Amino acid sequence: MKFIYCFIFIVLSIVTNMAYALDCVAIVNGQQTTQQDVKVNDIVIPELSKNNEIIWESDTYTNDIECNNGIDERVYFYPFPNVDPKTIPNGMIFGIIYNNQSYDLSSATMKIPTDIFVKPNQTSKGSISVKVYIKKSGAISNGYSGSLPIYQLDGSGGLNTNAGARNFKLTLSNLSNIATANCSFSFSDLKKKNNLLINDDLISSGALFNSIGNISVTCLPVNIIANRTAVFNIYTKTTDSYFKTNKEGLIYDLIIDNNTLKGSNKSTNPIRVAFKLDGSGKSTKNINQNVTLNSNSIQENWLYAQDTETISDDPKIQAELIQFD
Repeated sequence: MKFIYCFIFIVLSIVTNMAYALDCVAIVNGQQTTQQDVKVNDIVIPELSKNNEIIWESDTYTNDIECNNGIDERVYFYPFPNVDPKTIPNGMIFGIIYNNQSYDLSSATMKIPTDIFVKPNQTSKGSISVKVYIKKSGAISNGYSGSLPIYQLDGSGGLNTNAGARNFKLTLSNLSNIATANCSFSFSDLKKKNNLLINDDLISSGALFNSIGNISVTCLPVNIIANRTAVFNIYTKTTDSYFKTNKEGLIYDLIIDNNTLKGSNKSTNPIRVAFKLDGSGKSTKNINQNVTLNSNSIQENWLYAQDTETISDDPKIQAELIQFD
């Protein structure tokens, strides 16, 4: 008899748990759905990009949610539902942004609370707005075939494993098309001689010299980066706050693609320049020079000449690849 009671208790427990296994669906265009797939754009990242930098971020996805069969509980995000951890792509950290807070999805055992609460014996409704992101965490050595489930909505007791369970999942696809590339750059000699006409414009607006040099970039592998855009930070390693010439008080700025590079633009405050690559992964931009007179140097003797020859110091320009678009 004791055995029969135990058996009945176990059966009732199983039936009760099944009866109260939470179902949560999204309402899209008036229809219930249990999956939303987001296609990740082809991503190319610099080989030397830093770890923990976000390399991709989705739009914000807002969904109305309906949940049933709850037991007076909160709804949670559960990462990577029923995903073998060994199949998650190497070198990537996936995460979500919810309620303006970022969550790195570091383990399938974690759970992230939503603002949705479920009451017994009734349909509970709510809304979630989520962004998904990918961070680089190391060498990206493999992708993922098919759609990777990023999260599932479920109750406090964990994933609903019942047959016929209806729980909303967000998945990412196209994860096999994430690759790395790199670029080299070169500057033509910018130590130029110019014949300078001395007049009032020298103080007010300066003297502009077009195409005194150029910057060229070459990016590889060509099959990945051809016809993309490579974005660089450009700065100077000079120790002064301005670019000098051989004439006391005569200084200059450089202009690259309508961006002005000054001697004060060090690595902490560079200018950003985008290079549209051709089919061979190459691009070149001209560099213009604007020479001006520091008004504190108007007593210099060389100013009284009708014209004068000026020689620019080496601006010591550096470039750092930031991203591919």
